[in-house]
Amino acid sequence: MNFVDSHYPISWFTDCVTVSDLRRALHTGFHNTLAILEKEQVAVYRLPFGQRCRYLIKRDAARGLILRHGSDAARKRRLARSAARKKGTPLWAACPHCGQQTRQWRNGQNTAGNREVKCGHCKRCYTITIGKRPPLQSTCPHCSSAARQWRQQLTSVGNLTIRCGHCRGHYTLSGNPDASLVLPNAAPVQGERTVVPRQMPELW
Repeated sequence: MNFVDSHYPISWFTDCVTVSDLRRALHTGFHNTLAILEKEQVAVYRLPFGQRCRYLIKRDAARGLILRHGSDAARKRRLARSAARKKGTPLWAACPHCGQQTRQWRNGQNTAGNREVKCGHCKRCYTITIGKRPPLQSTCPHCSSAARQWRQQLTSVGNLTIRCGHCRGHYTLSGNPDASLVLPNAAPVQGERTVVPRQMPELW
């Protein structure tokens, strides 16, 4: 990167624009903007501004970069080269905090291999299991909450014990609502060993 350190006040650079303005004009991120500037060999003036630095380029150079890299065709080429994940299947889960089912964004996986989801409405995060049972649809008889109802265990007569994630109370459902649930084939967890039955040698 062709940086030019300068200690002149910013009022001297009347024929310059900031790199942030260039980013907004090109619709690019910080690293892509730096790659374009390095490829075009554009001089970037670096000015100390408090505890940070301001980055400026010549206005004429910025106009040329916008003409070459700011068109719709250039943006489409950058999107085609992007390593970002393409648009996938929307998540089926509903946010347990606000109850919305739209704008549920994948936010990686935790150490247990479960999917972390961020709600686009309330901006809060929660976790869903991959290839396992969906959240339990039940209402707590103690606090009347329908979210964060956790399965505990089956009793001796086959009833399901539930723990409420809000009031921490326990209650029992008659029967097992998951008995007729058809689960999708779960992908194997990375690092989990698959036990293959040994075939004993035929001795007779």
